[in-house]
Amino acid sequence: MDLRPSEEQQQLRAALRRLFDRRIDALVAALPEPPTHDAARDLADGLAVGIPGLGLPEQSGGAGTFADLVAAHEELGRGLAGPVLTAITVAGRLLLRSSGAGRDGLLAALADGTRTATVVQGAYRVAAGPDVTDVLVVDGSAVVVLPGAAVQWSEEATGCDIAAWTFAGDLASAQERLAIDADGLELFRAEAAVLAAARQLGGARAVLDRTIEHVKTREQFGRAIGTFQAVQHQLADVATNHDATELAVAQAAWAVAAGRPAAEIRRLADIAALSAAETFRTATLVAHQLHGGMGFVLDSPLHLWSARAIADPTVPRTRRQLLGDLADAAGITADGIAAPPEHRLTV
Repeated sequence: MDLRPSEEQQQLRAALRRLFDRRIDALVAALPEPPTHDAARDLADGLAVGIPGLGLPEQSGGAGTFADLVAAHEELGRGLAGPVLTAITVAGRLLLRSSGAGRDGLLAALADGTRTATVVQGAYRVAAGPDVTDVLVVDGSAVVVLPGAAVQWSEEATGCDIAAWTFAGDLASAQERLAIDADGLELFRAEAAVLAAARQLGGARAVLDRTIEHVKTREQFGRAIGTFQAVQHQLADVATNHDATELAVAQAAWAVAAGRPAAEIRRLADIAALSAAETFRTATLVAHQLHGGMGFVLDSPLHLWSARAIADPTVPRTRRQLLGDLADAAGITADGIAAPPEHRLTV
């Protein structure tokens, strides 16, 4: 098992980093105005570097592996990218796990950008809703393909720069339906969790890098605050957590690419997702503390990452859901937990 990034992945990261660093500069220059995302521009940039086709079959116009896609999602999170590229690539993973007439055509259309899509599971709440041509609704053992123009969208505030959308549409009127079995759905959910973990990992990296640069120049008592041990220890803890999460994400991505059993992939994906969420939140808390009052004003870009750490609608599963999945997989039940009665969770 070699979890080191390939040369191609390093080149992809470098290209995306240059692109998103320019975007971040523009966002910072516009503060305190809230950031906006141009879906058409984001799609054009993504197509220029091949993001929509990453991890898809070559016969569908795709290229690269799932690990390459994970590397790209890390840069999407680091660079505060808009939601459309996330939505399209996650939709591609769902189509890969589906079957039926029209699937290959949809995959090819996603890869070349002629169609775009977002995935809906459970409650009809998604990101990038009005910006896509199709909505893929998971309905039992079927994936229902609804034209975006055939649904009505309602925006919901999230507290971060990515809005959530709910929609009303008639699934019975859909002309395209694909099949998906339980294993395929489980694998898709695991892959979506790994991609979300990669974005959170990238966000944590951005916050850590910015904080390191800040403590090098911010002075107190005539010294840069980065020379104080208390500051160094906090940043070292964040860096250690980041490295551990990076390993967890890489291992989960490897398991997908290697075709490991679905149960193993789901377990590794849940671990990566839990680790990434915790690392991202901790990184932003430490960053705000070390930035002092500067980190809490809208003129500072730091709040953009911390808002995503709390309320990113592209993250598919909550901490409680992930812990529940791991407990179920390990056979742990509420009755099997040795804790005083007053500390037990109500189930």
